[in-house]
Amino acid sequence: GTQAKTAAEESMKKKVAKVVKKVVEDDEEKCPIEFPEYKDPDIYTPRAKLKISLAAPLAQKLSFTIEIMVTARVEEIRQMIISRHDGAIQDVTICLGSFEKSTNALDPSKTLYE
Repeated sequence: GTQAKTAAEESMKKKVAKVVKKVVEDDEEKCPIEFPEYKDPDIYTPRAKLKISLAAPLAQKLSFTIEIMVTARVEEIRQMIISRHDGAIQDVTICLGSFEKSTNALDPSKTLYE
């Protein structure tokens, strides 16, 4: 009697295992969205090397170089300049290349990339 019961239990376990396995395989096939491989932004985001200098008067002592991700906003650079001066300056205009406030001032809400 015990051997027949054990054989029946083994047969039942195999059926349950097959059903569970089939359900798992079906779930894997149902996912319609394919997720792209995760890429760490700290590693894959390009960086820009910026030389920050005062437009007038030109003073090398006040110039400095930073390396920053291209996804950083111009406002972040403005805040770096202000904090470098311990908050003594507030009205900072950032231009690319040369200082022409009316034509090439950068929008603080945009990223370096934009």
